[in-house]
Amino acid sequence: MGVPFVIVVLTSVAAYLGAAVAARAQGGPMTPQPGFPSQGQPVQGQVIYSCPQGYVCTPNPQPGNMPPRPMTQAELDAVRAGIVRESQGAVLTPAEIGQLRDSGLLAQSAANWPGLSKDSLPEPAPRIIQISDASQRVPDKVTLAMNVVTPVTFLDKAGKPWPIAAVAYDPRTFALDGQGCGNQAAQQQGGATDARPTTINLMPCRYQTFGNVAVTLEGLATPIVLIAQSGFGAGKLDLPVTVRLTGASPASAAQARQEEAVRQKRALMRAYSSAPAVPRGVDPELDAFVAGVPPKGADRIDADMSGLSAWMYGGRLYLRGPVQVIHPEFDAMGAGADGVFVWRFSQPIARIRVVLDGGVERTVTLGL
Repeated sequence: MGVPFVIVVLTSVAAYLGAAVAARAQGGPMTPQPGFPSQGQPVQGQVIYSCPQGYVCTPNPQPGNMPPRPMTQAELDAVRAGIVRESQGAVLTPAEIGQLRDSGLLAQSAANWPGLSKDSLPEPAPRIIQISDASQRVPDKVTLAMNVVTPVTFLDKAGKPWPIAAVAYDPRTFALDGQGCGNQAAQQQGGATDARPTTINLMPCRYQTFGNVAVTLEGLATPIVLIAQSGFGAGKLDLPVTVRLTGASPASAAQARQEEAVRQKRALMRAYSSAPAVPRGVDPELDAFVAGVPPKGADRIDADMSGLSAWMYGGRLYLRGPVQVIHPEFDAMGAGADGVFVWRFSQPIARIRVVLDGGVERTVTLGL
């Protein structure tokens, strides 16, 4: 309260004193005091006032023209008490200040409420959208809420991240990663995959909004279209949102090819380390079977496993495919650069136990 309060108090004092002095100056007639010379004589019932000692008076002072007299101590105390009472009445109590503050906060809360006054806050729930073919799919609807950022993540069938190439949206309707709500013109977001590899963050610009967001993923010709809306008394909120595609992302496909090359290399090394060497000239046709072009006179035998081929040639069994034989014992083996092996057995065998790429075992039955 500082200086303004002091000024108010001094003003009140001056006004109070002025009123008191004026009242005293214009009050009832004063009786002559001892030792004070009387000024004139009564004329036709007129009251003659005395002039106080130390003052210069007109010959006949009248009511309202008497000079002010000094106030007594009791009168000054009464003036001070009245000023204190008036000042105390003008100061708010702590309870009254609290009521004013609460009223302001309630008004601010009502102004910032994200919806109609009758609405309750939306209930968040996670949402998973499965997409197999974006070109043949009706766009899925995503429910947003005012003042809430909803992350939308894109994954492939293995749960690996699918990089985002570009995003098209209306910045007057939605904010995408903090950009939008009328601050920029309509735009198409895009950039390096390491900056936003799998996720976009959406937030509506108003309580009630309706529009769409088109997300182009790396390696896909058809964008993923999502209908986004907020408000309309939905009562729920999709948070977070995960979009899973049945295909493999470019990063996952490249990683799978790399892992396949490593597996084939390791399988080839294991095969060469475990198989007996074939002396040169003993079976010159083994390389022909490795190349997939059996020599003339080889008889084809049916196998109950896709990717395997079998022949009988010169009384021996030849088995070709991306497998490793674990039973029975073979007498020779050849391998190609593409990870395909040829296993030679000294006699016909109807059932052979093999290991598939990836470590799965199974029995191959031949039509002998």
